[in-house]
Amino acid sequence: DVTVRFIREIEKEKLYYFMLLSSNPCNVVCVKAPEKSAIKTFLGYEWSDTKGNEGIKYINVKVQQSEDDGDETDDTMAQIKGIEEIQTPLFNPKDFYDVEKINSLIRTNFERNRVDVPEMLSEYVKTISLVDMVDFSRASFEKAIKTNVKGRKDILEIRSKFPLMKLENKIFFVTDRIKSSEINPCDYITTDNLLQNRQGMKEYEGELNIASLISYHKNDILISNIRPYLKKIWFADRNGGCSPDVLAFRVYDERELLPKYAFEILSTDSFFNFVMTNPKGLKMPRGDKDIIASYKIPLPPMDIQKSIVSDCEKIDAEYQEAKKKIMEEAQKNANERVKLSDKSLFDIFIGRRVLSTEMNEQYDIPVYSANVFVPFGKINKLLIEDFSVSSVIWGIDGDWQVNTVDENHPFYPTDHCGILRIKDKQLEPKYVAWVLNKAGKNEGFKRSYRASIERIEALTLSLPPLAEQSKVVKQINELEKKISIAEKEIDLIPKKRKEILAKWLE
Repeated sequence: DVTVRFIREIEKEKLYYFMLLSSNPCNVVCVKAPEKSAIKTFLGYEWSDTKGNEGIKYINVKVQQSEDDGDETDDTMAQIKGIEEIQTPLFNPKDFYDVEKINSLIRTNFERNRVDVPEMLSEYVKTISLVDMVDFSRASFEKAIKTNVKGRKDILEIRSKFPLMKLENKIFFVTDRIKSSEINPCDYITTDNLLQNRQGMKEYEGELNIASLISYHKNDILISNIRPYLKKIWFADRNGGCSPDVLAFRVYDERELLPKYAFEILSTDSFFNFVMTNPKGLKMPRGDKDIIASYKIPLPPMDIQKSIVSDCEKIDAEYQEAKKKIMEEAQKNANERVKLSDKSLFDIFIGRRVLSTEMNEQYDIPVYSANVFVPFGKINKLLIEDFSVSSVIWGIDGDWQVNTVDENHPFYPTDHCGILRIKDKQLEPKYVAWVLNKAGKNEGFKRSYRASIERIEALTLSLPPLAEQSKVVKQINELEKKISIAEKEIDLIPKKRKEILAKWLE
């Protein structure tokens, strides 16, 4: 039959190119310049048409003009040398092997080594399998390599022996509205109080400055739709309201789909990777609702769904319970009382105000403000000179938070961030941070009751001997090594969740 022979020839050609492209040992590194408003920051320079001052002008580079107006050569050479201070994600003029620059990613790929794109470059760079850049789905085979690839959604789906259903057939986006005056502020959910890496949420404090909210209910699934790769997701345990930047998912029929099971499915890396296949925007990417609605989820019998939920809840509680037990056991031996006002033991101070014009994502020094877990931005100067010891930092006028910054890790604190430096080697910074966090909660520190220097210095902490502190810190570090994301590896809890899903679904 002529038609069959014709189809066979086309498919043979497709198969040949598919095998050829699949044999390529490396992914393709694709670099995309940002929108026009951000192109100067990307390139590190702008073009000046000003009369008498035409040409390339490097951003953040000050060129000393010659006092001799007649000697234009000196000024030209000074401008050319200005490239040595250029700030751009493309390259580091002082270190062409800087792994946080795009040129290093390209070199690494040419050398046929694995390319891991740093988060700071993720808005500009992506790696794509060569075979995914050619469309084999059409009847007419064009053999064209395309850089605008939405991603192979088939490899992002969860494998299952049970039927796969599109999300939109079982779950819908909540659009009902509620006035902010009808809810308690602690029930307000925004992208800021949803926590990264599936850690749930922290209660909002303060006045609501938005009139209308999306009305979410208990058992809804809330996901931040700004920078979905941060994996901010929460299973609602109450009714409340959320900002439009938060997607609220609700199950149509709980007799077919258990809400908590749906939450476990949407907590997987597969789902968040799927959302990021074709995001909207570069600087602050958002998920496309139409793309999200097409995600396919397995629909096993209800008893299987319940088993999956039960197993996942057990592993989610594992870390917190272990950490709590270790700390409480140590505190039984807390027979030493120290005052934070003791200048022989502690240095306590606050940071300085930072202007937005001083920060640039291409700089190296993280800036911490009231949120002491997520850097506020990056800067190219220091307030603290000695980083040979760890720092305990806390938020002064935001939600009560305490964190530690390890030694030899420079950072810049703003005037909303408090710093505690420990002089006495008989004290473990991480243990002191844990006890300080507990003391601050007991004291009731919050936005409306600021954790000022005076109030912090008024605290007295109970601590066990150094050996006990060191033992606890070592145990906690071992737990955190297993659970936290490190060197691009999936953290323990999502990995276990993936194993549970595979056990029941595949």
